[in-house]
Amino acid sequence: MRILNKLRFSLLAATFITFYNLWFSLAAGANDSMFPPAVQAKPFINFDGRGFLIHGKRTFIASGCMDYARVPRALWRDRLLRMKRAGLNCVEFYAFWNYHEPHEGQWDFSGSHDVNSFLKLIHQMNMYAIVRPGPYVCAEWDSGGYPIWLRFKPGVKVREPNPQFEMYVGRWFDKIMPIISANQISHGGAVIMVQLENEHPLAAGTDMPNNYFKYLQAKAVALGLQVPYFFSGVHHGNPGNIPWDSVGRSSPWFTTEYYPGWYDIYGPVDNPEERLHDTWKLLSQGGNGYNYYMFHGGTNFDYTNNNEDAASYDYGSPIGEAGDLRPDYYTLKNAALFATSFQDILESSVNRYRRPDKDYGSKERLRHDRFPGQLETRPEYRAGEGRLRADLPGGGPYPIQQDGDSACR
Repeated sequence: MRILNKLRFSLLAATFITFYNLWFSLAAGANDSMFPPAVQAKPFINFDGRGFLIHGKRTFIASGCMDYARVPRALWRDRLLRMKRAGLNCVEFYAFWNYHEPHEGQWDFSGSHDVNSFLKLIHQMNMYAIVRPGPYVCAEWDSGGYPIWLRFKPGVKVREPNPQFEMYVGRWFDKIMPIISANQISHGGAVIMVQLENEHPLAAGTDMPNNYFKYLQAKAVALGLQVPYFFSGVHHGNPGNIPWDSVGRSSPWFTTEYYPGWYDIYGPVDNPEERLHDTWKLLSQGGNGYNYYMFHGGTNFDYTNNNEDAASYDYGSPIGEAGDLRPDYYTLKNAALFATSFQDILESSVNRYRRPDKDYGSKERLRHDRFPGQLETRPEYRAGEGRLRADLPGGGPYPIQQDGDSACR
């Protein structure tokens, strides 16, 4: 029996890893666009192909994930303060359907379930929020957020066009979306973006391959959604080694899940410098924002964990399960403070990918609108060394790594 259990676990782990590898490979070339904000929300949150604008000002989104369901309410402020002191200006979180409706028709939005109070606390701390209400969320959470009673409803087929499933999803959205909508930045709240669904194999960004996605969109908008939104998540994983080109883009480059740890890690990660390297690489390649999943993992209370985790959801996060600050907390803080300090540049530049093995000529330039002609390709880059050198006002030149082998410095 013990051998059989080990075999089952090995098969489960292999299946999980295969799925994630497939998801990441698909996500690398997936639709990463966002639906624009409603007209009413544009003065408060907007974007273009070069970055985000909040209240009309270019703003870099340095975000970290912390699920209110995994942190006792008495500790919400403490953990959020630690995130803010790490240089983050935004909090991303899941809203778990089965956390609020464990029994059909019996809703709980009190105590640690009070997502409305959590959103208001984020706003009080002068931070922004990205909310992901599913209905499916994964998140190593029991049933991916689906209530257990949904399993026994006849005719229900999840994550596809299905009237019975959409009826129950509609009831969940009827409860959660008005709370999210009331806390949007366009209504004086913290919410600047919303993600519908999560890691769906058929769609991401603005894809809507069938009526299920159209239903989610129509229902959310009807319930007051005004801020930018998208499906499934965008750019999950690390940024890769190839810079992206912002020319012709209508949406900024953003990652909703950027991993400083992993779900099977407890305690500080062994290589915090690797996380810092990846963050600098994201910035040097033209990223307009990121969300660390998780920045504080917390705890799976009761039986909310899935079959791969236990009570701890430490995740090897920069802020440990007990609130301890780990080495990568301080290294990632440096990157976040840099990004938000130079957001006028990072959110308004035009990034143009130049292959190291191609000669573009001495006059070919990477342009920045505020400093025309001062960020240019250099001979060593054209010779194939994979480097750019940036001449910016106040000094320089400053080398910018593009080869993925060492940190931007």
